[in-house]
Amino acid sequence: MTSAPCNKYPVVPSIVNAMKNFAMAEMPLLWLNNLIGDLSYGLRMMRNAPLVSIAVTLTLAVGIGINSGIFTIINGILLRPRTDSDPATFARAEAMRGRVRVDIAAIPPRK
Repeated sequence: MTSAPCNKYPVVPSIVNAMKNFAMAEMPLLWLNNLIGDLSYGLRMMRNAPLVSIAVTLTLAVGIGINSGIFTIINGILLRPRTDSDPATFARAEAMRGRVRVDIAAIPPRK
């Protein structure tokens, strides 16, 4: 004997969707209220543990700084094509005890 799966609550998905639609219509900025509540909770927790907050903030700042610095270096060296592919257009500057010598012949003309 085979039996079809028993669906006790066939109305539940429609009720959930109706409640979602009602909430979105009645409270369109609910996400903003949740965001403000979450931010105020976070600030309260930071105020309760200032050393942990400082350590976490500095760790994030150093991590973001190192990440952007490494990306900048890799972007400049590996990802972007060299625009100065003609070595004859390079200029050479040498600093010798306070004097600077520039090889004028190697400076390309201005466009």
